[in-house]
Amino acid sequence: MKKVDTLLKWIFDRIYGHYFYQSIKVNKLKFLASLWRELFSSNEGNINSTIEGILKVIHHLLIGIITLLSFAAGSAKVMHNPQEVQFLQSFAFNDFAISLYGVLQVLAALVLAGGALFNHRRAKLTGAAIVVIGFFISSGLIFASGALGFALASLLPVVLTLFIIKQAATFDNEMT
Repeated sequence: MKKVDTLLKWIFDRIYGHYFYQSIKVNKLKFLASLWRELFSSNEGNINSTIEGILKVIHHLLIGIITLLSFAAGSAKVMHNPQEVQFLQSFAFNDFAISLYGVLQVLAALVLAGGALFNHRRAKLTGAAIVVIGFFISSGLIFASGALGFALASLLPVVLTLFIIKQAATFDNEMT
């Protein structure tokens, strides 16, 4: 428990300053309540604003997960992972095409993450669109290889990325 207190103190010293942490140190339940209010409060204070807050948190978590998946998939291709190379060479990809495909997946992940971090709508949507194309190509190749179960599972990142694109457009339209 001491490590948790130390970590919380360090985080809140950096974000809010020393006095904020000292005020919440006394009662951790008050801290959780204040954190909840800070994350999900709005001017209206109704249930819709709470649901919107939860959806925004889920949206950012999905962006992080999809970014990591795309970065990992692209890194495996760039580093010429033997299983990746063998699989892609069975579809007539040469070493250059495999590397290019991997670099595009890594760059798309970085653009998506940058768009999310800096709240830049065009970068976020561009990165998500390139990520979804990369995942869709991979899923199509897996379907073509005949591994139906794995191919269906590989469509999950495609669906999640499409959800990110839809939610990003919705959130950005509400903000303007």
